[in-house]
Amino acid sequence: MAIQDATPVTLAEMRAFLNITESGDTGQDSVLENLLDDLTVAIEDYIGVALVTKSYDEYYDGDGSDTLLVKRIPIVAITSLADGTTSYAAADYYLYKEEGKIILDDDTFEIDHQNIHIVYTAGLGAARANVPRSIKVALKMWVAHVYRKHTAILNNMFSGSVNIDFGSEDMPKEVAQKLEPYRLLRVGGM
Repeated sequence: MAIQDATPVTLAEMRAFLNITESGDTGQDSVLENLLDDLTVAIEDYIGVALVTKSYDEYYDGDGSDTLLVKRIPIVAITSLADGTTSYAAADYYLYKEEGKIILDDDTFEIDHQNIHIVYTAGLGAARANVPRSIKVALKMWVAHVYRKHTAILNNMFSGSVNIDFGSEDMPKEVAQKLEPYRLLRVGGM
């Protein structure tokens, strides 16, 4: 398995951060790759920012307002926006890319469940290099925290298999502090 393109830290960078220098010591690479991918998504969920540019296909509930707030910013482009059977062209709405906000021009979204369908591209840039260094460091810190915990558990086991749920791992306080300046805070809206 290889690290996903949207993951801002490479396996080589993570191995260097953990001081794993032996080229033949690749036994834990798949664990590191999974952690990097999974915790990247967790960080994106936490801050509301797409780190590396990618496409999103999402559904939202209509609330009768003229405003839609998407889950990831900054919006690079909107491929399609529809409310039920009504499709909107770019001239039918105002786009606030950095806020992830779309406001309909002289219309409102119908009140319904999962009736708004949007396909859009969001992210800080097309390459890992566009992701701020402090976010990459936060990801490395969190991966290192979970990896060391995982390694300690495995080293203390004498036999049998152990299942570790990486998704349930709480974000360390130091990681949250590093990410706080990038966190999207919203009040109201969808």
